[in-house]
Amino acid sequence: MLAFEARNPGARKWEAWTRELTLRTVETPAGAVEFWHETAAVNLPLVSYDTLTRNLRTGEATASRDVLAFRDERTLRTSLERAGFKVDHVYGDWDQTPAAIASPELIVIAHKPSGAGPAGGPAARTLAGGYESGSA
Repeated sequence: MLAFEARNPGARKWEAWTRELTLRTVETPAGAVEFWHETAAVNLPLVSYDTLTRNLRTGEATASRDVLAFRDERTLRTSLERAGFKVDHVYGDWDQTPAAIASPELIVIAHKPSGAGPAGGPAARTLAGGYESGSA
């Protein structure tokens, strides 16, 4: 069995990745640190975003860029089927609500039928599509 979550492009979550909407402050041993996310580029299925931090005591700032892949249900199903998987369910959240256009995530449950070949073969590796993941 295979179960994973994918970012749903229909929800357009990257539009809310702004300093104003994501700013948080955490207390650390080095003092209070602000952190936030900002969308850098949208070239679907890929979305690049920056995570920025600023130590309020020292003024030290950091920035790092990550890339997320946003793939719709049809694309996920096609990739899995090409890799020899059968999709059992696609949900809109881990609580098993039905998937909808605006579901923030797509929760995919699939399995490899017996005789379909090794799950780690070249076809299975195409599922990742060469995309990197981040944590926004």
